[in-house]
Amino acid sequence: AQSSLRAPQAMGCAAACVTCAVVAALLIPRSAGQGVAPTVPVTCETTKGPITLEVHPDWAPLGAAHFLGLVDAGFYTDIGLFRCVKRFLVQFGISDHPEHKHWHHESIPDDPQRNISIGRGMLSYAGGGPNTRSTQLFIAFADLPFLGKAPWERPFGRVTSGDEVLDRLNTEYGDIPPFGSGPNQQKIHNRGNAYLREEFPNLDYILSCSRGEHPPARQRPPPPPPPPPPPPPPPPPPPP
Repeated sequence: AQSSLRAPQAMGCAAACVTCAVVAALLIPRSAGQGVAPTVPVTCETTKGPITLEVHPDWAPLGAAHFLGLVDAGFYTDIGLFRCVKRFLVQFGISDHPEHKHWHHESIPDDPQRNISIGRGMLSYAGGGPNTRSTQLFIAFADLPFLGKAPWERPFGRVTSGDEVLDRLNTEYGDIPPFGSGPNQQKIHNRGNAYLREEFPNLDYILSCSRGEHPPARQRPPPPPPPPPPPPPPPPPPPP
């Protein structure tokens, strides 16, 4: 996965680590008497249906806490799935909401290596170098053993429901430049979703993300029984 984001310049890594550790303690609930945070479900509604994610703070505590903070802030609202490549991955995380754009530049330090390989349905940041994780994420469409080894690609969650939704996402536009002719990340930053909707009208989107599992769909009531057939017409009168 590729990102145009760079490592932050204003905050040193040590200070950022302290900040993220505090955020992690506030955002991730812990079981009573236990030091390991439980998994946290997050459901993202997309234009093709809901996808439920299981966030694993034990895999990448800083990355998990940062993602949950973005979810709680409503960052992942009307987000284009701008890099959707068959048998590879779907990448997203550029907002055109003015109140959310500052998050693009608020990167976090890398998490320690856990030797967790990226398989189908795994969720990770799309960083561009050490300590560059901010808002862009990807979900793997297939097992990708060559990803996840870089410090900025530590997986921190996986899809637990909506696997069939992943298969329905539109991949017609292919990869991003320079690997393909799909959406240009810098143009998304500059023009937002207007650029995507004008030049890539069939692109899919994340409509919203929130904590919790998607409620089961209500079963439709059975159709009412058909009306009884009309009574037969009366016999004709006998001839005179």
